[in-house]
Amino acid sequence: MIVGVVWFAVFVFSQTPKGKGIAEQKSALDTAPASRAQKNDQYTASPPNPTIAIYNQPCPPEASSNAKQDQGAVDVERQLAKFTLYLVVVGFLQFVVLAVQAVLFFQQRNIMEQHRGSLVQLATAASNNAAAAKASADTLVNSERSWVIPELGFFSDKGTQVHYVGGKTLVDIEVTCTNLGNTLAWITEIDVRMGIGSMPLSDPDFTPEGHEITLLYEPSAPNGPPFELPLRQVAAEGDVAGKNYAFIHGIVKYRDAFTPNGKSFFGYTIQKDGLSYHLGRIRDTKYNDCK
Repeated sequence: MIVGVVWFAVFVFSQTPKGKGIAEQKSALDTAPASRAQKNDQYTASPPNPTIAIYNQPCPPEASSNAKQDQGAVDVERQLAKFTLYLVVVGFLQFVVLAVQAVLFFQQRNIMEQHRGSLVQLATAASNNAAAAKASADTLVNSERSWVIPELGFFSDKGTQVHYVGGKTLVDIEVTCTNLGNTLAWITEIDVRMGIGSMPLSDPDFTPEGHEITLLYEPSAPNGPPFELPLRQVAAEGDVAGKNYAFIHGIVKYRDAFTPNGKSFFGYTIQKDGLSYHLGRIRDTKYNDCK
């Protein structure tokens, strides 16, 4: 836009002197013959004079026109110099404005970075506070909820607890559940399953179909007498002999006022030693956990 204004001014100033010079040149040309005619008339009217008169001869029209054109060119150059100076001043002012804007931009960017860091710190602090509040609430609930711990044992009223019949091993067991918490628990399910092998399952299934025992809300008081589920016979293909063991695992489901879906897991192994069988816990957190 500034360049357009400059070129428009140059065009206007360059046109004006030329027109003026041409008009003055025409005026000089028109008046020159008239003055000459008048002088000739004077020469004719006056008697001959032996004295030669020397008059001031006017400058040639061409020289006067060239001088005026040169003066117009000088004026145009002066105007161009002024506009060039104005452009330099405007450019310098624009540079100063851009420099100030750049400084303000970087300052604003630094301020935004500081605000972002502050917001991150606030978010982290809020998350930590929420985690601490949840941990505190969980601690309170865990201190007041029920904790039902299951234990497995051979059914003591029978002389022989392990039988091998028709390629299957049958074991008579009883499950005892003790509430070690501070709230009354209601036992809803006890699921038991047995397998024969040399190693316990690395990912046991605690709710297999066909091995589920459903109880109708059997209560278990805190620090009260344990609940016993006697004479539960479990079976599995194979024989407990040599390097083969019987692995029994299961889950007890319960609920209370704080825990709607409480679960306790258990796992035991049966090993044959001569004519007797030994029962012991499987030492794995998957088989010994409470939720």
